[in-house]
Amino acid sequence: MKDQWGSKNSQWKGDNVSYKGLHKWVHSNLVKPDLCQECKQAPPYDVANTGIYNRDFINWKWLCRKCHFHSDGRYNNLMQNQPPEKRRDAAYKQWVTKRAKK
Repeated sequence: MKDQWGSKNSQWKGDNVSYKGLHKWVHSNLVKPDLCQECKQAPPYDVANTGIYNRDFINWKWLCRKCHFHSDGRYNNLMQNQPPEKRRDAAYKQWVTKRAKK
């Protein structure tokens, strides 16, 4: 069988790939470090884009779930929708739930 990986494959879409397809490609091709590239304390679980959606690894980082939540703005959105006394518990519960699904 001939080599059909990457751009040699007839189904290759280059930078015209879907959101999910691009994340999957980066996840399987970007070398995963031992620690989050942002906080350098926790193991990374997610690949996160830093701006331009393409296959250039400079635009991607491996982040732990907490740093990914903060970089996407999901943490702030979650906190705005919670009463003050529940804000910390809600953020922690959502973080744990997402982590358990992995």
